[in-house]
Amino acid sequence: MGKISGKIHSFMKKADGFGITEKKDRIRALFDFLYCRTRFHVTLEEYLLYDFYRYKNSYRKYFLTAYQRRHSFRYVNKVWHTKSKMFMYGRMKELYGREIFSVSDHTAREFGDFVGKHGKVFIKPDKASCGRGTEIFSYTTDSACREKYDELAGRDMICEEMISQHHALEELCPSSVNSCRILTLLDHGEVNLIAATIKMSKGEAFGDNLHANGIGAAVDTETGIVTTVGRDYLNRTYIEHPLTGRIIPGFRLPFWKETVELVKKAHPLMPESAVIGWDVAFTENGPVLLEANGAPGPNIHQFADKEPKGRTIMSYIAKKENRAYDPKINRYPEK
Repeated sequence: MGKISGKIHSFMKKADGFGITEKKDRIRALFDFLYCRTRFHVTLEEYLLYDFYRYKNSYRKYFLTAYQRRHSFRYVNKVWHTKSKMFMYGRMKELYGREIFSVSDHTAREFGDFVGKHGKVFIKPDKASCGRGTEIFSYTTDSACREKYDELAGRDMICEEMISQHHALEELCPSSVNSCRILTLLDHGEVNLIAATIKMSKGEAFGDNLHANGIGAAVDTETGIVTTVGRDYLNRTYIEHPLTGRIIPGFRLPFWKETVELVKKAHPLMPESAVIGWDVAFTENGPVLLEANGAPGPNIHQFADKEPKGRTIMSYIAKKENRAYDPKINRYPEK
C-alpha cells in the first residue's frame, strides 16, 4: 500500500510542476494517465511533456512514443546500422565536413598529431547516445596526448575535429555547438521532412543534448524559423536564452535550403532505415552532419509545441509491404 501511495504522491508532485496545480485536476489527470498508459503505452514523462491530458483520443493516438520507438520502428529500420557513429561516417563522410576516426584504429602518435594540428578535439563513445561519455580534449603536451590515448584505446571511442559554428548560432549560445534534429521518413525513394527541433545548451555545458539540461524549440520545416519558445524536459520555458538574452522564438537558422538538401541527400544513402533523426550543425560555409539516429527519441519533436508528429510515420509502418524486418530479430547487438 505504501508503494502505491508513494507513486500517487510522485505523480501529484510532477503534475504540479507541469502546471496541473488544482488537486481535482491532478486526480483527474492521474486516472487519465493510467488509462493512457494502457491505451497508448505512454510513459509518465510523455504524458506530461505532451500535455496529453488536454487532448481527445482522436488526437493523442498520433503522438510518437518510446513504446513505438522500441517496437514499431524495428519493422522499418535496420536499427543497429545507425547505432555506430563510425558506420554512418563511413557511409557518408563527405556530408560531415570534418575528419572523424576510431581512436583504436590509430597509433598514439597519429592521435597526438591530430590533436596538435587542431588544438582541441571532440571525443565520444562510438555507440552511446544522449551525450553520454563526451568530452573536449585540448592539446598541451605530447605526453598528455599519449596519456589520453592510453586511456581511450580499446574503449570503442572516436575522435573528431571541433566544429566552428555559424556566428548566428554562436551569438545564440556560445558554450555549445547548437544543432538541429531533423526527423525524416524515406518512403519509396522520397524523403519527407516530418519535424525539426533546434537544440542548445543553457550556457553551462558544451553539449546541446536535452537530456543534459538543454533547451529545445520547434522549427518550421519549410522556412527554418523557430516557431515556439524554448523548453527543457522539466517544461520550463525560455523566451530569451538564459546566457545571452537572445530571443528564441523567431530565430532563423542559416542555410535552411541547404540543410533540407543535406538530409534529403543523406537519407537515401541509408535505404535500410525508413525513419532517421539527423543532427545537423551550421558553419559559416553551410550545414554539416553531426550524426544520425536510427531509433530517434520521440520527445524531442513533440515536447516544445505539444503537437503529435506520428501520423505520417504510423501510416507508413501500418502498410505491410513497408515492413522489411522481423522486430524479434531486428534488435541492437548485445553489449
